[in-house]
Amino acid sequence: VNNCTIVEIPKQLHSNNTPYKSSIIRKELKTNPNFAFELLGHEYPIYGTIIKGNNRGQKIGFPTANLQQLPTKCIPKNGVYSSTIIIDNISYPSITNIGNNPTYGTQTTSIETHILNNFDQDIYNKKALLLIKHFIRDEMKFNSEKELITQIEQDLTHPSIRSN
Repeated sequence: VNNCTIVEIPKQLHSNNTPYKSSIIRKELKTNPNFAFELLGHEYPIYGTIIKGNNRGQKIGFPTANLQQLPTKCIPKNGVYSSTIIIDNISYPSITNIGNNPTYGTQTTSIETHILNNFDQDIYNKKALLLIKHFIRDEMKFNSEKELITQIEQDLTHPSIRSN
């Protein structure tokens, strides 16, 4: 302990002169998540347990893994994201909705991930690491499940999903 040297590192700035600070990244996660991911230099990780949901995704052809996360975790703003989910050390491309499902009038925020490529395994109660990669669009309320299905199909064509 007596021979410690402290080296001060100058403040680091993004190319637009934004400092790399956790308080700024947390703010950007709530307003401009893609810029927050750029400041981080990597995907945004959310770790949690896969829990049973309302099976609405299953009923409309897009089953989801519902992730229960720690209440202290800073969750990005509500919307749809390209993502990767890691379960049992295997990575799966996915698309994630963060929000309260306004089409169904739900008031609680959920994190629901649809795993691509016809994933069909029992993963309830498993631990998962969700890597949020790119914000696609804001959460929306639809007038019908048919409108919701059409939008999900469109979301799946987003370039950030294809590069997943």
